[in-house]
Amino acid sequence: MDQDVKELNDENKAEISEAKPAEEKSVSAKKNKKAEKETTLLQDVLETVAFAAVVFLIALLVKRFVGQPVLISGDSMTDTFTDHDLVWANKVGYTPQRFDVVIVESDRTNEKQYIKRIIALPGETIRIDDDDAIYITPADGGEEYKLEDPYGYFGSPKKSTANGYPKITYSVSLDGTYTCGDDEYFVIGDNRYNSTDSRIIGAFKRDEIVEHVVFRLWPFTKFGNFDKDNK
Repeated sequence: MDQDVKELNDENKAEISEAKPAEEKSVSAKKNKKAEKETTLLQDVLETVAFAAVVFLIALLVKRFVGQPVLISGDSMTDTFTDHDLVWANKVGYTPQRFDVVIVESDRTNEKQYIKRIIALPGETIRIDDDDAIYITPADGGEEYKLEDPYGYFGSPKKSTANGYPKITYSVSLDGTYTCGDDEYFVIGDNRYNSTDSRIIGAFKRDEIVEHVVFRLWPFTKFGNFDKDNK
């Protein structure tokens, strides 16, 4: 009887001994799978972070060197733009031209960006008469002419100032004219009775024209070339 028990115990020990390696293998496999999952998750996180960093860097480069969307605040460009219109402004390969809409920034704007329209070019003299008409004397000293200006909006109430409005008040000339320097551009808001611009704070140098507005993004019903209906 004792021998039978001994043999039975030996058999149990053998079964237990055989089961241990299988359990160890199972635990080891589970640990390996968990480690693989953790490694895969970490790789996914790192790839997501790297992708986000690349996208962010590209966005910064585009904004710095190519262009960006600009949200308009205020009514100084009515009737071309209104408050909360969204436009696209370029930075690349731009030579300023008369009637271009641009973004300007300088210490005279308190480092804020203003959206205005170029009216007079370097070397030109600009004058505004009592009927709000704009006159340009060419840089080469040619004869003064009345500027055909399809963009001026005069629907806002006319401001009352000592010098009248929208006359040129930022002027060293007694006749109320302003002559642009060799690197200066005279800009005015389309809303002629409600715009702080070169008439009040002077012309802007080329490096103070930071962007060129090329088309409207929003509202979507007006998407595209914003001046097409004005020309």
